[in-house]
Amino acid sequence: MMQCLSTADHCPDPGVPAGARRDGHIFNIGDKVTYRCEDGLMLVGSKERTCKESGDWTGNEPECHCK
Repeated sequence: MMQCLSTADHCPDPGVPAGARRDGHIFNIGDKVTYRCEDGLMLVGSKERTCKESGDWTGNEPECHCK
């Protein structure tokens, strides 16, 4: 019996916005990445994102803005 595996077993690299740092460097289904902004900046968007089975990330792409 032949098994077909989904090609979406991971998500694309979600990147790191300007002024931010990201924890997490594995992008398989169920993996999470978290973001934090450098001192003096405020995070707007999702602090944590999870790779979904669809190959997309949960939440919104974060940005860092001046407080």
